[in-house]
Amino acid sequence: MRNGERSLLDIAFDYGFSSHEAFTRAFKTTYGISPSEYRKKPIPVVLRTKINPFDRYFLGIGEIGMAKSTDDIKIYFVTIPAHKFLHIKNYESNGYWDFWQKQKNVPEQDCDTICGLLDSIRGKLDDDGSNEANSGSGQIMAYIHDPDGKPFCYNIPRAECYGVRLAPDYNGEIPAQMLLIDVPEAEYIVFEHGPFDYEQENRSVEEKVDTVIANFDFADTDYCFDTSPGRIAYFFHDPERFWKYIRPVRKSITIKPLTPELSDDYFDFFENRAFTDDSPYRCYCQVFQMTKEQYQETYNKAKENPGPASREEAERQIADGILKGYLAYVDGKSIGWCNANDRANYPAEPVYDDTPFYAPVENREKAVICFEISPDYRGKGVATALLQQVITDAKAEGYLAVVGFPVVRTERYEWDNPGPVRLYEKAGFVKTAERNERVIMRKALQ
Repeated sequence: MRNGERSLLDIAFDYGFSSHEAFTRAFKTTYGISPSEYRKKPIPVVLRTKINPFDRYFLGIGEIGMAKSTDDIKIYFVTIPAHKFLHIKNYESNGYWDFWQKQKNVPEQDCDTICGLLDSIRGKLDDDGSNEANSGSGQIMAYIHDPDGKPFCYNIPRAECYGVRLAPDYNGEIPAQMLLIDVPEAEYIVFEHGPFDYEQENRSVEEKVDTVIANFDFADTDYCFDTSPGRIAYFFHDPERFWKYIRPVRKSITIKPLTPELSDDYFDFFENRAFTDDSPYRCYCQVFQMTKEQYQETYNKAKENPGPASREEAERQIADGILKGYLAYVDGKSIGWCNANDRANYPAEPVYDDTPFYAPVENREKAVICFEISPDYRGKGVATALLQQVITDAKAEGYLAVVGFPVVRTERYEWDNPGPVRLYEKAGFVKTAERNERVIMRKALQ
């Protein structure tokens, strides 16, 4: 009825109804809508989806004879175009069986209801025409990276989902118990096992694919797994075609300490990729190394055009080894910056009173005071990679601690770029004080 053009009467007779009226009564009783209304505007309805009667996920047992698959697993990178994902979500489950065990306690989200609804959705991207509740009918498991989730698989906090991928322009009705999200175009790595005997090989194929994923070496590629919040991984399960994990990746991030030789990369970043999201604030991260006296002297002379004066000051600081920190690169292009230095190298009388970065040299503490990430790379782990490099190098250099200064004021200023509290907490920092709307976070290294 949904996809074809045959008359409703012919369909009714084909399926054993004695009249158009009998078919209409039965259809409306079952689905709450008449056949003619449904044909004009197909809405999601709970179909009686065929479930494999020998489902080993539900039975929780191994294969008959525990046969071992010997087929190779194909590994390749793909760019998946933008699409939508219609799904239900669970933050507590761990695996397909556990997912449906927990979902059956949620009204209207049990396996039969959800699979039936998804089966009725028109235009599923992965629908191969199957009427089973698997990837052949377009239904897939997914894992959305979410800090509020639990780190079951690969130690990545995530929420488990079940749903279907749809075209980016999908505008059909959304079942009340489901969520619809936009998934932007992005890059993924695919681990694909070919057809297998469901009853005899399901568990062993799963173990084999999991082992390959766990041992995969990105050394000869320009990629790494992307665990950024919001990225989504897919699991396709269709024994007649494949067992397929699709996990998000990103270009590898290279971190380099700022040196005079990298000054061109530094200014290329600040002048072409930093602050390119309509932020009214522009700088070269030079102010934090200046005393109030230096600041007043420099900018009193350049009231009308402070930009060139800022650049000249940054050039001087880099050449003299005063401005220190780390640049992040992707594909040889600088896309991120972290200002990090010995606390003793920041002025005891800074330009701003709410920047308590200075500490005596005998404290042996390194400060992390500012991050700036290109808008195209925010939320992709760049700040985390920069902070981790600071920690690694500080420990190797004999520092006792790394200290961060995230801002917690209600209204953030354009120059509030020290990174959020959560960034430091994830790296093992603990709060030691709060001063002038700044939280002082410390990670002991010795």
